[in-house]
Amino acid sequence: MAGYQGYGLIGYGISMYNPTCAYACHDALSEYQLSCSVPGDGDGHHHMGDTSRPAFVTLPDCYATDDNFLRSVSYCISTHCPDVPTSDLERYWDKFLVGRSPDQPVPKEPYTIALLHADPPPNTTASYTTLLNSTALVNEQTYLSVYNAHFYFEQTETRQSTYGLVDAFRTVIPIACSLLRFVPFPKVVSSWFNAHFIDPPLFGRRHRNPVLNLAIMPTRGQAMLIAYFITINVVLSCAGYKLVLPNAFYGAKRDQLMVYIANRGGVLSLANLPLLVLYAGRNNFLLSITDWSYSTFVLLHRWIAILCTIEACIHSAMYLHIYLVAGFYSILSKEPFWICGIVATLSFCLLLPTSVLPIRQKMYNLFLSCHFIFAFTALMGVYFHIFHRFKHEWGYETWIYIAFAIWAFDRTMRFIRLARNGLKTAEITIIDENNIRVDIPGVTAQGHAFLYFPTLSWRVWENHPFSVMGTLMAQEPLKTSSPSTSTTGENTSLPYTGGVGITAVVPVLRTRSNGCVRLFWGARSPQLVDAVKDVLGSSVLDPGIVGEISVGRRLNLREILEREVLEGSETAIVVCGPVEMADEVRAIVCELGRKGRTVKLVDEAFSW
Repeated sequence: MAGYQGYGLIGYGISMYNPTCAYACHDALSEYQLSCSVPGDGDGHHHMGDTSRPAFVTLPDCYATDDNFLRSVSYCISTHCPDVPTSDLERYWDKFLVGRSPDQPVPKEPYTIALLHADPPPNTTASYTTLLNSTALVNEQTYLSVYNAHFYFEQTETRQSTYGLVDAFRTVIPIACSLLRFVPFPKVVSSWFNAHFIDPPLFGRRHRNPVLNLAIMPTRGQAMLIAYFITINVVLSCAGYKLVLPNAFYGAKRDQLMVYIANRGGVLSLANLPLLVLYAGRNNFLLSITDWSYSTFVLLHRWIAILCTIEACIHSAMYLHIYLVAGFYSILSKEPFWICGIVATLSFCLLLPTSVLPIRQKMYNLFLSCHFIFAFTALMGVYFHIFHRFKHEWGYETWIYIAFAIWAFDRTMRFIRLARNGLKTAEITIIDENNIRVDIPGVTAQGHAFLYFPTLSWRVWENHPFSVMGTLMAQEPLKTSSPSTSTTGENTSLPYTGGVGITAVVPVLRTRSNGCVRLFWGARSPQLVDAVKDVLGSSVLDPGIVGEISVGRRLNLREILEREVLEGSETAIVVCGPVEMADEVRAIVCELGRKGRTVKLVDEAFSW
């Protein structure tokens, strides 16, 4: 039966058992058989699992009208809730004494009237083996057991809401750290720090070049973020459990702990969902706040997905064990909430192996389709798991609402951009066997753009990123936040590009008005060089800024960097090209930074 709809989270707008003493009085006395109780089928009210007496069921109408029950509960409340305002007790009495359903009957008389009818005070405790046929005292042992169950369960759930909020807002600290880039530290100090702790790969010399073609080795800065996220989740998963006996919900502390761990895993998995969706979005507002690359956020998205999946599996596995031991599995496994939960957990699990790097590289469209289907199924499965279990009573679905709101915002912004640009006819020119040129009239863009080709495939939703070389007929330089703003403040900019990586450094070439710019570009085919010159013209590829254009052979990166990065100068190195080239530049720049050169690395990744 559905309870009152809650808004917020448990402990933050939603209360489970308030006042706890009143709930404990009700639950302790509801174990008695009343004169209006009816025979049950074995699932009725038994005192603490006692099956020595016949089963019975007490319906809401019975609780609302039985004089002995009303008077016994009112007297128990008056003696166990001395510090609770009468107005709060009356509210509890009217809304929750009979049950938690909004359409349930209200007690036939108010709390204060029932308490008057309990005079003279009772002096005997009724037996659970007999009918409650008079006003009776509550069994204090039973009351304590129920009180402990309610109080500490709500306390634990409130703590889990708090930990969920901490988990969801854990990104605040890294964001604050990213703002340190505005602090005017000596640039030689920043260069040395980045060369030791931020830019190098965590292990070895490979970052963009996949390890065993399976995974990207994070930089040390990215690894610190990943370790921070993992640590927060591990600590929040393990801390803050208080186990108390006697407890009406659990016969042993082990049972208590298992349920608490299962619930904690579920809440933390839910709390990870908003960040999981946000970090994968193309309209992530944190991109501009932190100045982190999109590839960094996608990497964090993958690790959050791993944490979210592990926590969902813990939640599912723990409850599977609990239900098997209790003997409830055969019944509960057929319930909609259980089926939806298993669907959600399996969808999360399927997301991980279908998102590995080889699949993304070789079957990108299949990856996107599977990713969307499994992700949507997981989110809907979680929502209906919560709905069928609790309706909207405890606010767990709030995390799903936030995740869907972020997803909807991202999709809405995509649609707005599509609507603004409209449907265009593109002219395709083959440059060489590896590159094509796409000219789209009437569109201004920068950096990279996602293009849809609805006339080439029935899968009209598919889109792919294209590097933007330039905008013809533009009267002003292209504006970009990366990499040009990332190199602001350095006296010299050295763009190192390979192949079509030239597109990423065009903003540097166009907008650099102070200092020195030296371009080093390696290309496999002269056709690509001619095509780029045709688009950019001599004003951008001025002989004064072209350090070297190499066609058909590799640039000697170490020789160039050691020659161009002078002692005492402030140099920004912008690299965009093949993964081997990018990793080599990264390694050399870090070596120079450790030697005291003032150098800043900006890596414009081809892929993520």
